[in-house]
Amino acid sequence: MTALSIPEVKRALQLLGYYDGPVDDDYLDANFRDDLRRFQRDYPRTGAADGWYGAKTEAALLPLERVVTRKLGAGSSCRRWQLTYYYVGNVRAFPALNMTPMRDPTGKLLASVPAAAFVEAALEGTTRLPSGQLANVAHPAYSPVVDAEYRGVYDIAKRNNWLPQRAGYAGIVVDQTGQRVTHARNFELRAAGPGGWPIEHGIEMVPFRTLAADIGVLAKHDPSFRGKGGVCPTGTKVLILELVGKELPDGSTHDGWCTVNDTGGGIYGAHFDVFTGSKRWGDGAGIPARAHVWWQGIEARLPMSYAYGL
Repeated sequence: MTALSIPEVKRALQLLGYYDGPVDDDYLDANFRDDLRRFQRDYPRTGAADGWYGAKTEAALLPLERVVTRKLGAGSSCRRWQLTYYYVGNVRAFPALNMTPMRDPTGKLLASVPAAAFVEAALEGTTRLPSGQLANVAHPAYSPVVDAEYRGVYDIAKRNNWLPQRAGYAGIVVDQTGQRVTHARNFELRAAGPGGWPIEHGIEMVPFRTLAADIGVLAKHDPSFRGKGGVCPTGTKVLILELVGKELPDGSTHDGWCTVNDTGGGIYGAHFDVFTGSKRWGDGAGIPARAHVWWQGIEARLPMSYAYGL
């Protein structure tokens, strides 16, 4: 037995950004069945993505529908989104092996750090140095370097199969042979806010509240929104349904609301990177890979079918 009628299922899928057809009792409608399969694929605990509505699918659908109804009311609809998370790295978390220079764009040495810490800083964008200072990725992004100083970083990139096309994940650039490091990531010291977290756009980042988004300024950002603030402009207040009710490290419960205040080269289209503060908090948070999001005006800005970056 299920609690929702077929029109109610269609309305729920409409609220979540899956279905834009008529809200009627036609269960065999091909568009409805396809959209139901998409929801089932996003939530594997529903079982087989077969387009048939049953108790397992309702157990995933009904709580989300209730959150939308309670938070937004009639006339609103969410969009399907990808979520990842990022954090401030910590040089002290790594053993002092394969020490690697971390320099600013002028060539000034900021610190000598373990190769694994250098890679973490390049991936996450910010790390905390042993001095307690924050080092953030800088621009220009890369400067020429001596290959021998970055062999530890090179080895990590090789183990992760990032060479040669994705060497930037490790914060390096390699030559055409893929054997020699030619450039490395630049960093700069950043002041921390009162809470000890980085400041972006003049505002301190807040764990589980700050989002990195496609703001229309980087190469991979959706070209349709260049010069228009990006897909989700800086300062936008965003509701993420899957964060509603989640317990946070300080013991409080998340209300689902976050703010866009950051961006990144790997964040584009229907994708938010949730700032979790630390790796431990991020690993323990259970941030889902797929989510449903809403902000004021999203219905007019993005069609339900929007999938750039998904």
